[in-house]
Amino acid sequence: MYFRSLLIGVLAVSSAAAQAIAPPAFEAASIKLSQPGVRSPSVISNPGRWSCANCTLFAIFTNAFAVFEYQIVAPEWTRTVMFDVDGKLPDGAKREDLRPMLQELLQERLKMKMHRESREMSVYELVIANGGPKMKQVTEPATPPPPGPDVDRNGFPNVPNGSGMRALNGRGRIQFRGQTMKNVAHYISAEVDRPVLDATGLEGAYALTLSFRLLQRSAKSISTADQSNSDLGPTIYEAVEEQLGLKLKPAKRSVEVVVIDDVDRTPIEN
Repeated sequence: MYFRSLLIGVLAVSSAAAQAIAPPAFEAASIKLSQPGVRSPSVISNPGRWSCANCTLFAIFTNAFAVFEYQIVAPEWTRTVMFDVDGKLPDGAKREDLRPMLQELLQERLKMKMHRESREMSVYELVIANGGPKMKQVTEPATPPPPGPDVDRNGFPNVPNGSGMRALNGRGRIQFRGQTMKNVAHYISAEVDRPVLDATGLEGAYALTLSFRLLQRSAKSISTADQSNSDLGPTIYEAVEEQLGLKLKPAKRSVEVVVIDDVDRTPIEN
């Protein structure tokens, strides 16, 4: 009788522990192929709901694993096939709960299988240039600027709310009222030919404005940067050094990537 009671007690504790460590899950969720037609992606994220309408599966992966695009290795079709995902979060869910919720949903409805590994790849390290950084460190972001014209007096696009990235008429601008160097490096990655990793050693948040001419997709490296249209402004390589006091240094780095081994195109019915 003693051992039977002990066994029941152990099972009860094990069951409670299993429930305690069960991954968070959406209270209700759906995932389906988007309807045909040209529509811009639409993302809604608030304490009670997360949805991504007309989004590629590749974009959903970046949210599910909280990694940058260059850290995802997945079938090519995941970059073009669009899905609609809508999930109701349980009461009290935290921001960090969203990632395991999305992973669970992808595993359940699309039979996703994945693993993580480290791969060496060509990158740019964002380092401090001679003369030191030219950015302003901030403890709190400044008040957003009032709405203005599409471009400033020099022809560079104004960024709404002074935070983010915008391209217009062959020119681009990356601007932040307060941002970490890790995220600044990520934004610069979108305009060059390889990932940019923060190696500045700068802590905290910085206010900055980076104005540059857009490079052709076929000429985004330092060695082949298009030197035509210089009247549109500096290349992003020149702008990083001149305007931020930083530099893009070619390097080889081991980067952790998420490898999608298998995933279905057609979701299991909701």
